Amino acid sequence: MYTKVKSIKSENLGYLLAVTDMLVYGLYPVYANKFSNTMNPLLFGGAALLIGSLPFLFILKIQRDLIKLFSAKFIKPLLLIAILTAIGTLLFFAGTRLTSGINSGLLIQIEPVYSVFVASIFLKEIIKKEQLASTLLMVIGAGIVVYRGFPGINVGDLLIVLSPFFFQISHIIFKKSLIKIKNPNIATTARLFYGGIIVTMVALLFDPGSLGQLSLKTNLVNILLFAFIFRALDLGLWTQALARLPLAKISAILPLSAAVSFTGSVLILGEKPTMYQYIGLLLIGGGMLWLTLQHLRGSKVDNLIQSAGELS
Repeated sequence: MYTKVKSIKSENLGYLLAVTDMLVYGLYPVYANKFSNTMNPLLFGGAALLIGSLPFLFILKIQRDLIKLFSAKFIKPLLLIAILTAIGTLLFFAGTRLTSGINSGLLIQIEPVYSVFVASIFLKEIIKKEQLASTLLMVIGAGIVVYRGFPGINVGDLLIVLSPFFFQISHIIFKKSLIKIKNPNIATTARLFYGGIIVTMVALLFDPGSLGQLSLKTNLVNILLFAFIFRALDLGLWTQALARLPLAKISAILPLSAAVSFTGSVLILGEKPTMYQYIGLLLIGGGMLWLTLQHLRGSKVDNLIQSAGELS
């Protein structure tokens, strides 16, 4: 009885953490767009990754695993994760500077589309008709947002659409690396630390003079807030929620982030949504919800099969 109550409390806490993380993650593209317009967006993104790695470096130090971050045994998968994260970050921050907060928030949500196809290609998972239909709905929604009803397509929108692909590939390598690395904090730290170094180097390579922007107090405060809230806290909440809830249940909350991004862009950035953005929100959000329901049904079937196996 005590174990059951403890499990329920843990699950309730997991839901609270997951909902909180969706609020944080939903505001990520809003503030990325806001702060990227105050300085070199690539330098901002790189510095935020680096500073966001500090809490995780401290955790690894306490766990006595910090040395593994630089170990030749693990460096190959860690650098690969970091490089893919860096490419995704470069595309996103370069893109958000060129487009609106609403578009940034909506287009980053198509990551589940890549997830389905990446799982099919790399993990040999079969794409079901329902999965294909729901992802197609999201693609159509993203297309409407990008197209905006006239021939001219914003380059920033295209860069943001591409960015989740690299994050998804990095997630696959992340999962595979855990077989050898064991401690997930090592890969998470590498993603932020090495990824931050790469993005910062690229930013300074193309615009060395932008280094002086870090001397401005406003920019430093923005970077610190973004790093600790939208990098460190976001990853921390997500990790703790995953530890308490099945992925299928967490997925049910994912559509919330799209609504938060949309609302945040209107209230915080003062943007006025167009008809195409409203349609995009409905299609992308609807596709996410449909895909989520499929995951939940699949989870219930798996639980029934497991229960039947235990009874036999």
